[in-house]
Amino acid sequence: MTAFWREAGLSYLQASNIAAAALRRAVKAEVRVQALKREDQMLKMAKWSNGKQGENKLLYTEPK
Repeated sequence: MTAFWREAGLSYLQASNIAAAALRRAVKAEVRVQALKREDQMLKMAKWSNGKQGENKLLYTEPK
């Protein structure tokens, strides 16, 4: 038996993201803002040289 997301041609991550987005949109208005903040992603990067961490650089995606 195959999972429904595989039969639809999606990866597990794609199906999970679709389900999470649908759930956030279905939440009551008073908590929706908090739920939508979870969609934002942030990445922190630092170069290493000679075994020491360099300066941190914040990389992030633009909000939808």
